[in-house]
Amino acid sequence: MGTLTFGLNVTLDGCTDHRAGLIDEYRFLVQPILAGAGPTLYAGALADPLRLQLVRARALRCGAIDAHYRRGR
Repeated sequence: MGTLTFGLNVTLDGCTDHRAGLIDEYRFLVQPILAGAGPTLYAGALADPLRLQLVRARALRCGAIDAHYRRGR
């Protein structure tokens, strides 16, 4: 299990059981960098694809994208 940070938002880092349906929203910070190799996000944590609905996306001055999703219906 990863870390759990309390504040205005709750952030989960590490392996979380998404199949339990306990996570309603996801936020991704997409950096404008291409890597030739590396770890896969949520590798082995999902038995089936998880459909997400885009709530909001905004470009940041640094070139990154802040993407906010909620679980699809």
